[in-house]
Amino acid sequence: MIDQEGHLLMQAQSMARHRAQSTPRPIVMLAVFAILISAAALMVSRDMLVRDQVQTTLQMAADQAAMAGAAYLPNWPARALRAAEQSAELSGLGRGNVLFAGPAPDGTSFRVALKCAAPIVFLRMFGAGAEITAVSIMGSPTGRQPVSLAHAIPPASRTAAADSRASASPRLLSVVLD
Repeated sequence: MIDQEGHLLMQAQSMARHRAQSTPRPIVMLAVFAILISAAALMVSRDMLVRDQVQTTLQMAADQAAMAGAAYLPNWPARALRAAEQSAELSGLGRGNVLFAGPAPDGTSFRVALKCAAPIVFLRMFGAGAEITAVSIMGSPTGRQPVSLAHAIPPASRTAAADSRASASPRLLSVVLD
């Protein structure tokens, strides 16, 4: 009997020591849960940062393409379209990323819509789409409807008008190329 009591006493002391040394389960579970929540928050923040960077880059490309197209309006709409597509390609986007590019119905402004997929992973779980769209509308630098210069300008001032257009062209081209 004494042996059994001694054995039970030793077993109780061993269990008490084990409980004192081990961390309670609720605290461990709480720590694991806090780590998981923190990791998820970091992933969402990273995805939001990437999405914002892609949106900014895409918007700048759309603005540049619209500006390149508007430089040729109102007189050369076909050139305007080519310039906008080339500008979009130079910014790293292919022609497949151009949703729409063309002159507006008024003929004095140029519209561009671009799309791009953002490399996000975690935000998709919350329903955020990975495809980003940017739209830009730029007005023609002249802001006028197309006019036939041969009929609109008197013969005496035709050379002066041609000289003023020639001096304006390098500025327009530098805007397109920059």
